[in-house]
Amino acid sequence: MKLFNIFKKEQKKKSTRGFKGALKTRFTNWLFASFNKINVDTKYEFKQLILRIRDLSKNNEVMRSHLNNLEKSIIGKQGFRLQSLVKATTGELDAAVNDELELAWYDFGKRSNGYITKCGGLGDRDLDALILRTLIIDGEVFIRIIKDAKNPYGISFKILDSLCIDFDKNRPQSNYENAIVAGIEIDKDNRPVNYYYKEGDTDNYSTGFTEVIPANEIIHIFKKEFVGQVRGFSEICASIDSLKQLDDYAVAELFAAKIAACQNVFYERTGNTAGDWMDQEEGDDKGEFLSAMSPGESSIVPKGYTVKSISPNHPNTNFSGFVKAIVRRIASSVGVSYNRLAHDYEAVNYSSLREASIDEGKTYANIQQFFVDNWKTFEYELFLKSYIMNGDTQLKPSKLKDYLSYNFICRKDGLFDPAKEIIAIERRIKLGLS
Repeated sequence: MKLFNIFKKEQKKKSTRGFKGALKTRFTNWLFASFNKINVDTKYEFKQLILRIRDLSKNNEVMRSHLNNLEKSIIGKQGFRLQSLVKATTGELDAAVNDELELAWYDFGKRSNGYITKCGGLGDRDLDALILRTLIIDGEVFIRIIKDAKNPYGISFKILDSLCIDFDKNRPQSNYENAIVAGIEIDKDNRPVNYYYKEGDTDNYSTGFTEVIPANEIIHIFKKEFVGQVRGFSEICASIDSLKQLDDYAVAELFAAKIAACQNVFYERTGNTAGDWMDQEEGDDKGEFLSAMSPGESSIVPKGYTVKSISPNHPNTNFSGFVKAIVRRIASSVGVSYNRLAHDYEAVNYSSLREASIDEGKTYANIQQFFVDNWKTFEYELFLKSYIMNGDTQLKPSKLKDYLSYNFICRKDGLFDPAKEIIAIERRIKLGLS
């Protein structure tokens, strides 16, 4: 009988799960994972995420620092520069055609002309900066193609507010109708068919009529992170709580420091029979209760009272370390260095800064390539087709494929330390390593 019981215990022990992370215990109760597809979360939660991140972008210093750093590092002061690479029949670059296309592109994107956007208030670099900012905050960008624009090139673009793509417009797929997910109609292959756009008025969302915009008039930019994902979400979503809690903690510590900067005085009775100064007889030296003090001021304490002073110790010594720890978590989440995000270069050396700069440069390069692939390529090719059809040019539509030879030059960081980097390059060449 004992042997049987031992065998049963051994069998029970072997049946435990192989993944500790899947166990349901009191230590894993915080994991509120739901068995939902990503589009279900999109329908019911992303609107609130966008509103919260927009608030952080307006009021949180760390978030604004991140947005400014991205604009400086990804777009730069000159933006994405077009390099036309059309070749002549001889195989060499066709200088005349390339110069014409680059000049037309520059004219199209010039802010003073107001051609590139329907509102007329942005240039090419300004439009790119707004698209990048919207992508970081909202997690997605909707750009409408205006193919009958009233300008010499016959085309312009309009950025749509992400919250105007009707999140509340949803419909399951059936044999007769396509599915609608958070305002986007998709076919059985998850390909967008229509976008349901409700512009509203100047002050409110979700008012007025819904306009159905065909998918071929919309450029929808977002990073797909899940299979079947229809709408994008911001990478800041993982840091919302840290950003807000850090903001509240800094404000609380600031108030505590302001209180600590004041000399707080309290009065304490010295005996049970002592009365207030109002109980003292006329002619006695009554003294005075002080509600405010000035430098160098002195006074007599009322009879029966002693003075107690309180000086809170704020800001405390852990404040700086705690802030650094939280900002480091946020920086790690968005793929940038703590020093760049916090603008804190205290106690750093050349090696650590260089390593951080190289790693951060990879993050910026990935975003630049994503930006070129998902926006600049579409923007230029649509412009080129419209320019050949509507512009004052001798370029032939039949050679459109030949003209679609180009490259965008992105902003790039220079050498971290030119003197040291050049010496290192020379040594690599001499040693045959490069």
